[in-house]
Amino acid sequence: KKDKLQSKFEKAEGQMNIYANKRDAIADRLIGHYDTKLGPMEKKLSNLQDQKEKMELLTTVSEAKNQELLGWLQDQENKKAQLEAAFALTGASERKIKRNAAIKSMDERIKKGYEKIERDRQNLAKRRSKIDQRIAKIDGKSNPYRDKRAEFARIKENRPLEMDVKTRTKEEVFKGRADVKGHTREAGAETESSEQLEAFAE
Repeated sequence: KKDKLQSKFEKAEGQMNIYANKRDAIADRLIGHYDTKLGPMEKKLSNLQDQKEKMELLTTVSEAKNQELLGWLQDQENKKAQLEAAFALTGASERKIKRNAAIKSMDERIKKGYEKIERDRQNLAKRRSKIDQRIAKIDGKSNPYRDKRAEFARIKENRPLEMDVKTRTKEEVFKGRADVKGHTREAGAETESSEQLEAFAE
């Protein structure tokens, strides 16, 4: 009975492992298919991510320059205010001060400085937004393939139940022979038996 049960378990275990191997082979083929589809997309995403990192660095450098320019513009505004105050002390009217060539030139430089900062910021924001849109678009196309690939990878994780069937050892076949002996009686033993019989009869 034990041998029959052992054979039954071994057969079941073998069938489960064969099924698991067939299933894994199909899953591997499909995972490979989705990897092939994802390859170019992942490459594009990697390139776009590099571009985004470069853009972030460029934004940081540009913002540092803008801060420098803002400091210079603030200094120009202070100088302009001092100049306007000096003109006001001479009795010049507000209208005359605004029409002054030096004041007008300073106003123009300050205006252009702020416009440049705004233009740079908008330009960088546009470029960052464009990269983000491309990343989102490619990522959206990649997701169904990633989902399918992950699904088949999870299928492979479901391993067959461990039946913990002990391996049977091959029984050694006895090859010797049983020694067959003739059981003869010794002469002394017969005499002793005869004497005992005679004594018992008396």
